[in-house]
Amino acid sequence: MCETYREAPARHAADGTRTVSVDEMTGLQALARNAPDKPPRPDQVAQQEFEHTRHGTTTLIGTLDIVAGDMLAETIGPTRTEADFVRHID
Repeated sequence: MCETYREAPARHAADGTRTVSVDEMTGLQALARNAPDKPPRPDQVAQQEFEHTRHGTTTLIGTLDIVAGDMLAETIGPTRTEADFVRHID
């Protein structure tokens, strides 16, 4: 896989071959912070509230153009079935 990624720019320049990567992340927690961040004070960084509200889980399927570094397509939904994946690829 690493070799394919390393060769992608040369292949694209030589004959226009487009190398893409498709990956999925299932069971991502959808979280919302209960309070806004506290602004930074002199000699300190901004502080984040540690308490959050959970809004269930979601699934992300993403397709990345390796040469350009651009996200070509993303699908976000409550589940990932075979049909969801096929729709994403289409």
